[in-house]
Amino acid sequence: MSTSCAHYAERLQRAHYTAWFSEFAEWTHALTVTSSPPLTKRPRTKFATVNAAAHFISVLNRRVLGRRCVAKGHRIACAGVWGAGAYGVTPHVHLALQAPSGMAYEEMNLAIVDALEKTRGLGAEYDIKPYTSEGWLEYMLDHGTDGLLVELISPAKH
Repeated sequence: MSTSCAHYAERLQRAHYTAWFSEFAEWTHALTVTSSPPLTKRPRTKFATVNAAAHFISVLNRRVLGRRCVAKGHRIACAGVWGAGAYGVTPHVHLALQAPSGMAYEEMNLAIVDALEKTRGLGAEYDIKPYTSEGWLEYMLDHGTDGLLVELISPAKH
């Protein structure tokens, strides 16, 4: 396959995912979070960053829905993409999140910060913004669909 053909196929795939994610949930929050530096001098791996992100989502679910609801399978909607950052030294995760119905934007912000503070390996830097358009999903997927975190993609169940 030629380079231009592969590039076109990747763009088409990203457009497909963007359309799917935009109808997947009523997104409320756009979050970028970098991994914390490890105790050793080696750079943080994708595996460690993704595991920390999965733990963060688990903590966030318990924080906003409660342990009993989570035990019954309830969860917030989430979609995520991993990126290596400039020169591969700043691993980070982009997330689209949906606050539970009835939860105020600021209350969800506080829950996100609290969950980040309780998650080892994640949250060296973070940026929480309101989700305003598909542009966030397009930006997330600009890292390529190979960074798509399938294990973090979940529809809301409240």
